[in-house]
Amino acid sequence: MSSNADLIVTNARVLTMDEGNPTAEAVAIKDGNILAVGDRRTIEALKGPATKVIGSALRQAASPSRTLPPPKSLPIAT
Repeated sequence: MSSNADLIVTNARVLTMDEGNPTAEAVAIKDGNILAVGDRRTIEALKGPATKVIGSALRQAASPSRTLPPPKSLPIAT
C-alpha cells in the first residue's frame, strides 16, 4: 500500500485543535481520511504521481462556525 496522499491542500490555515500545534499550513488526505497536517514542505513530501494538489485561496480550512471534529489520532508533521 502506498503512503502517498490522494489530495494535498496547501496555503491554508488548518485548525488542528492541538494546543501544542494549533495551526498548520497544509493537509494531506488519503482514502478520505486525514493522513497528516503540517507545513507545506513536509506535506508536499507525501505527493505521489496521482496526488491532486490544491492551493487554497481561502487560507482557512476550518472556521469557528465550520469546525470539524478531530479524528481520534491526528499525526502532526513537524
